[in-house]
Amino acid sequence: MLWLLPGHTWTPTWDNGQARTLYLYDMDKFEDPAQVQFSGSGSAIIDGKGMMTLTGDAPRYRVLEKFQNVNITMYAKRVSEGADLPYQGFVIGARSQHFTDATCGANTYYASLTYDGRILFQKELFHGTGSNAFYPDNHKNNPIFAFKGGVPTDRWIGVRFIVKTVATGTLLQLYLDKDDTGNWQKVLEFTDEGSWNVKRGDAMCDGYYPNNKIITDPGFVFIRNDGLGHADYKNFSIKEIR
Repeated sequence: MLWLLPGHTWTPTWDNGQARTLYLYDMDKFEDPAQVQFSGSGSAIIDGKGMMTLTGDAPRYRVLEKFQNVNITMYAKRVSEGADLPYQGFVIGARSQHFTDATCGANTYYASLTYDGRILFQKELFHGTGSNAFYPDNHKNNPIFAFKGGVPTDRWIGVRFIVKTVATGTLLQLYLDKDDTGNWQKVLEFTDEGSWNVKRGDAMCDGYYPNNKIITDPGFVFIRNDGLGHADYKNFSIKEIR
C-alpha cells in the first residue's frame, strides 16, 4: 500500500506510451506499485500520450492508496453528455472509503464543478441509502457559480482540491484555472469544524458515526463524472502536504 510522505507527489503513467482502456474493476497494470482501479459504468481510455478520457453513465477512476492531507490537481475538458444530470461535472473525492458494497462508513469529502457552473463541497458518510451526501449550509441554499452560463465545452479547465487537517477541523479549498493559463484562483473554502450535519433520516446507520463526525482518517482519491458521452483529463497529480 502506497502512503505518500509530506512533500511527495504521485502522478499517473498516462504518458508512458501504453494505450489501454479500463472497464469495471480493472486494475491498471502500468501503475504498479500504486493500486489504480476503474469503477462504475463506462470506461477510462488512456492514450499513452498524457490524456485520459472517461465515458459512460457513472465512471470513477480510483487511486486506492492512503492519502491524508492532499493537494489534488487535474485539468479537465467537457466534451459531450449522454444525459442531463444536476450533479454531473468535474468531481474529486478525497479521504474516501467509498466502496459501493458498504452502506455505512463511506467517508468522502467532495469538491465539484458541475456542468451547470456551480462549485460546491459535499461530505458523505453513508452510501447506498438514498440522499446521503450533504452540503455545507453556507452554499447549499445559496448556490455559488464559477461559470454562470455553464461550463464551456472543448476548453481545458484546471481544478485543484486541497484537503487538510487544521486545529479546528478539516479545511477544504477549491481552486480553478478557468482558462488553462496557470492563473489559479481560490473560489471556495470551508472548514468542517464538526457541526456539518450528516444525520440519516432512517435507523440503518444510527450510532455508526455521531452527527458531528469530522473525517480525519486517510483514504483513497478518485475522479468521478456522470451521464457522459465523454470528458477528457490531463495533468492529474496528488501531492501530500503538511
